[in-house]
Amino acid sequence: VNTSPAMSPEGDRMVMLSDKDDYLSIYLVNTVTGEIEDKVISGGGGVYLFEQLLWLRPWIDWSPDGRHLAFVGEEDGEDALYTLNVDEAKITGEYKFGLDGLFSPSWSPDGSRIVFAGYADGKTDLYTFEVGDKGSLQKITDDRYSDYDPDWGPDNQILFISDRGGNLDGNAEGVNLWDENFEQLDVYMYNTVSR
Repeated sequence: VNTSPAMSPEGDRMVMLSDKDDYLSIYLVNTVTGEIEDKVISGGGGVYLFEQLLWLRPWIDWSPDGRHLAFVGEEDGEDALYTLNVDEAKITGEYKFGLDGLFSPSWSPDGSRIVFAGYADGKTDLYTFEVGDKGSLQKITDDRYSDYDPDWGPDNQILFISDRGGNLDGNAEGVNLWDENFEQLDVYMYNTVSR
């Protein structure tokens, strides 16, 4: 299985999840030659850093300077977000937030923050934190709607997929749950500057 390709900002390198060694690992590929340059992370079993890399909900993102990756793995039964120096194949950060699941990490344009979708209490919301500061976690959506696959847009806006329909502020007061269409997904934007 080769899945979840992520192109570097310069376009000269790509990373992907692959089970070439019987465990899901992250490989670095030269996009000019098509050759695998390195296995930057080994997944699987107790001899590795991770119990597993998450192939059913994978997402790998490059930092804007092309030096680091952000991805999610599982350790001790808990999802953790990791940052990795690509050239050194070295973990530079491990972030556990006590959530039931972590998905879709994405670096901010200036490389100082990461946004991700986190699952807790039966719902998925968006969170941000300052890279290097586990205590800076901020929940940016907090409602009954499911928010997925965040990515940074221009001017530090966060674009994401949600089932919130026309309820843009997430306020469910006066809204009948049975009248909602949770199957309809659309793209929304969260403005981090005005909040």
